[in-house]
Amino acid sequence: MVSRTTMPPTLTDNVLETPLGNFLDSHRAIEKGEACSFTGMGAMKGKFMVKDDEYPHFLDLLHEYLFTQQRRPLNLVEQRRCDACTPILIDLDFKYPAERAIQRQFEMSHIYAFVQEYTKNITHFYDLDGYKSIRFFVTLRPAPYEDKKAAARSIKDGVHIQCPDSVLSSEHQQVLRHRSL
Repeated sequence: MVSRTTMPPTLTDNVLETPLGNFLDSHRAIEKGEACSFTGMGAMKGKFMVKDDEYPHFLDLLHEYLFTQQRRPLNLVEQRRCDACTPILIDLDFKYPAERAIQRQFEMSHIYAFVQEYTKNITHFYDLDGYKSIRFFVTLRPAPYEDKKAAARSIKDGVHIQCPDSVLSSEHQQVLRHRSL
């Protein structure tokens, strides 16, 4: 008698064949100048408009894709809407002289300390008693890179932090960012 082992289901490499890919594909902003909430590069290139009432579903699909299925991160950038309140978005960009080694100049402990300080500043201005917790999603490039496009070559790196649990105006987000740096 032959023994059989159960193999896990094969995951497709094509993001468009996933629930997240289908969702984003159905939310493409096609017309030139049309409002968008995300832009994508790489496998999910394009502009996408996810309405506020669909945003929690989008986050659930993204969580499933990244953390449950453990797939590769997508290059999605949430677009700030200056005329409205948006989830907290923090973009920390770093630029170093080209003579430096192409290696990360910060550690996860620095990011953790920044998020702790940012949270402390949120509680300075806002009452968070109604929140069980607030989540921060941190995304990084795999490694710093040399920017050869600029007139003066440089090494670039950065951190993107998103807090979908708190929605603030752009002005309030700028105050928190500057107070936290």
